[in-house]
Amino acid sequence: MKNNDLIISKAQEFFNELKPDHLNVNVDDIINLLKERLDKGEKSYGRQVPITQSDLTEWTKIHKKDRDNIQESIEEILDACVYCLAEYLSDESDDYSRSQKEMSKLKNRYMLVVLDNIIYTTFCLFKAAELKRKVNEM
Repeated sequence: MKNNDLIISKAQEFFNELKPDHLNVNVDDIINLLKERLDKGEKSYGRQVPITQSDLTEWTKIHKKDRDNIQESIEEILDACVYCLAEYLSDESDDYSRSQKEMSKLKNRYMLVVLDNIIYTTFCLFKAAELKRKVNEM
């Protein structure tokens, strides 16, 4: 099985297992977007996402720079934090109807949950990076 297929398979498992029923979101829609992102990355970089140490070594030889999945995750989660904060801070229009304002407030409650999880994830990624450094120093 190819790396991207392994990632999709594990993502399907996690998304189906952890899906909050009350959100009524289609997991297949998320997985399809994930597949599109992986395909786009493979076309851009000419390779699938490296998983094993030999994948990372091969990627480094080809691209002449190291690749660190945890560090890249930190960079991406910080980008997500910026975009989510910008959305949370965006002003609702004075022209909104009462129902639009209520819907906007509900959206912002979800954005707070998202931000809470992004911030927690950022701390976890920093801890994982620290532990990875310790493993590599052994």
